[in-house]
Amino acid sequence: SSGRYDEARELFRDRLATPLYFQFGAFNLRIELLRALFPDGEDRPPRLKNESDQAWTLNELANSYSFSGQSQKAVPLFEMVNRLKEKAGDKKNLAIGLGNLAYQQVAIGNLEAAESNLRRAIRLSQEIEAEEDVATWHQELGRLLAYQGRFSESEKELAESTRYCEKTDDKQGLCLDEAYRALRSLLMEDADKALKEALRARELADVEKVERDIIRAEWLIGTAFLARGDLKQAESHLNEALSRDRRINLVDLEPDILLA
Repeated sequence: SSGRYDEARELFRDRLATPLYFQFGAFNLRIELLRALFPDGEDRPPRLKNESDQAWTLNELANSYSFSGQSQKAVPLFEMVNRLKEKAGDKKNLAIGLGNLAYQQVAIGNLEAAESNLRRAIRLSQEIEAEEDVATWHQELGRLLAYQGRFSESEKELAESTRYCEKTDDKQGLCLDEAYRALRSLLMEDADKALKEALRARELADVEKVERDIIRAEWLIGTAFLARGDLKQAESHLNEALSRDRRINLVDLEPDILLA
């Protein structure tokens, strides 16, 4: 009934949010459940009393859209989250929201807006001395600049991230740095360098055993072998990436694997 949206959100948060996201990758089911909290439409905040609960719910729905490959629907939701975080003066979560928004803007090709949002996220994170977040936004900016063909600037941003990850022994962060370097080298048409970096990313992915990192590394290794003309090795790694991807329904990486 209309008076029980807050109870429904609490039930979703406490019992369903984590298993549906991490264990089952059931992003479409998450979307269906969360949309019930938006009786006025997704262009309006969910019908919840507390603004921080509204922001949490908007963020959960945006993330579910993003991981189901629906970036166009995720973008306006992240924008609403950011307005609420700005209103609350929550610099840390505003920076995170800007980074999430930028990631989706890259996916739909809105690179100029994504760059602006990442640079603002860096500034906000520096203001509150959130070093880990600063490194993350440098990392994402490095990927974006590679897509723009600004390769030397890209490497400078990735180097900022790597410095922090080495200092804190963050193996997952280093894995992503190497993956983004491999992507950069592929865009520069340097297949040999890309292969070395992708293999290093795969090695690091085995430390934390995060499936998403393994899939990304296998895709990059396969793509590097393809660029070198080694079709047998390319097929092996791309098939590995695709089978792992489909096992956990990681829709946002599948198009890149299929295109390769």
